[in-house]
Formats: sequence, structure tokens, C-alpha cells
Amino acid sequence: MTSNGFRPFNTSTEALFGFESADESLRVLTEVLYNKVTAENIEVEGKIGKFINLTTNNPFVVPSIRSESLMSEKNNGCRFQSSLDQPTFEAVNGALNKRYGTLHQLKEYLGPKIIYSKIKEIDRFYKSQNSNESTRVSIDPTTMQPKRAIIKNKLQHLDFLCPHNLWDFRITLSEEKEVPLPDLDSMYPTHERHKDRLTYKFDIWQIDITVVNERRIVRGEYKEFFSPTYEVEMECCSKALIHEAKLRSQRQPNRFSEFVRSLLFFLTFV
Repeated sequence: MTSNGFRPFNTSTEALFGFESADESLRVLTEVLYNKVTAENIEVEGKIGKFINLTTNNPFVVPSIRSESLMSEKNNGCRFQSSLDQPTFEAVNGALNKRYGTLHQLKEYLGPKIIYSKIKEIDRFYKSQNSNESTRVSIDPTTMQPKRAIIKNKLQHLDFLCPHNLWDFRITLSEEKEVPLPDLDSMYPTHERHKDRLTYKFDIWQIDITVVNERRIVRGEYKEFFSPTYEVEMECCSKALIHEAKLRSQRQPNRFSEFVRSLLFFLTFV
């Protein structure tokens, strides 16, 4: 606070207009999260990958776009491939692992530390006979016993094409609902995913670094595994978002915009 009672402005834009400027991607994402993340079971997940041209199977390119662009949700003749190459995957994991070690060695550091965990899990997917819903059953690979069953309904996704970067990204909002285990003896799964995952938790964030081996299952017959894929995802704590959104609606100091900026920064940083 200055001697005349006013705090210093962060930018000339704030000094001139009384508020900070924001680019269109940030504005749209902020609006979507503010309006749609209204329950703690709504998952906010950012995935890094590449948009692939459906005709050529090459990376999707729009000649007139040279920097990050938020695409329409309509079919643009492309699909999103949520995987990285192995060198990038290892570089991301290496950077997070190094930061994890650094923070745990800093005695004077008082902020939230990174919490590291490792998990192996098998996900099997079962189609409902009465609807198009798919139930994901997670299985402990050591005991082969089911742990939980979840139905995930996609609410919305925002696609970001980044021709200036090696990778694009997608932010998805989904409603997750834990359900009773289906009758596994009378149903065949459609496919399964073997996940070898490292998780880094920091403040309200969870970053999952996962090697996935997937295979189809046809009427109980397990097919060959596909080549392994390398996935990097970032999740935001919905409870924290809802809390900050409430403060924002009451015009109280809040971290809502900070959280949205952090999500975009990580996804573009990679």
C-alpha cells in the first residue's frame, strides 16, 4: 500500500482500465470452469497430446493459425491423440522428479511440497446393455480383485491447437460417479488398460505420468497388446475451484484466475 492509501498497480492495463487484461483462451476457460464446475464429482482434467488429421493421419494443421488457438467443439476433421513420445514423457517426469527432490531438501521452504506416489492398476471397461454408458472397473494387479467401479460422463471439452509448440492439449470436464460393481461373471469387458503411473500432487494439482498398455477383448478372448502409450495429465481439485468461485462471486479476494492460469501454463509449458 502506498502513502496515499492505494496499492501499486501490477500493470499499466490495470492502472488505465481498473482491471487486468486476459487473452481469449484464458477468458473462455475461466468462464467455462466458473459456470460448470458446480459439484465436487466434476473432474477437470488437462491432457497433452496431438490433433491428428482424419484423412492423412498426420498432425492437424491450419495454415492460417500460427499460435495457440481454441478450436470449435464441432468435428474439424481431426481427432485428439492423448499421448506423447517417449523422450518428451521422460523429460517431463525427469523435471518433476528433480523438482520433487529439490523441494524436499530445502529446509527454509515453507510452501506446499510435492507428494509423490506410484501405482499400478488395471482398468477394464464394460458396456451397459441398456445404455451407451461404459463402466470402468479398476483391478489390483497383484490380487486381481476389483477395487471400484466408476461411470464417467463427458460434459464438455476445450481443444487447444498449438502450432508453435510440439504438442496440443485438451481440457475435459467430466462427471464421475462411483457405482456398484457390475456382475463380472455374466459380462465381458470390451478392453482393458494396464497402467503404470507416477503421481505428483502439489497444492490443488495432481499430475499423472502414465505408461499404458492396452488391448481389446472380444467375447472373453484377450487379444495382443497394442504398443505402449505415454500419457501426461493434470487434474485440478474441484472442491478448491468451487470455493474460489464462491469467493469470486462475492467479490472477495480469491485465487480462481490464478488456478486457471496455472492450468494453462503447465499444459503449454510441456
